[in-house]
Amino acid sequence: MNLIPMIAQELGVEVGEEFRIKDESGIDEDFHRFTDCGLVYYDQAMCEWQESMRILELIEGRAEVVKKPFEPKNGERYWTVYWKEIGDMPCAVYETWRGDSCDFANKVGGNCFRTEAETEAHKFEIYEKWTGAKWEK
Repeated sequence: MNLIPMIAQELGVEVGEEFRIKDESGIDEDFHRFTDCGLVYYDQAMCEWQESMRILELIEGRAEVVKKPFEPKNGERYWTVYWKEIGDMPCAVYETWRGDSCDFANKVGGNCFRTEAETEAHKFEIYEKWTGAKWEK
């Protein structure tokens, strides 16, 4: 049984999704990703993917995954936090990327998510960041 997909999922990424690794010394400049065979990183000098030995650091919790910000393509659906007025309950809604000012404001403001669940998990944080008002539940 191949455990790589389960390890990737537990770390919050999908097989094939690029990410960086953060440890006590900071964020690694190399991009990493899981394949069905393990963890690889992009060697910029060789211009190719190489086997990475950092999987144990991730599994043991000595390092963590830093996901790339989500960047939807034109016509692609993404999720965002929405509220009508300050004091209204923020909620997850989906948008279609058109490349307009609202889309770019959401992207730059960290309000652009792949899934509804991810959006719901961050809705109060986004609300407070954008409004400057603490959400009162």
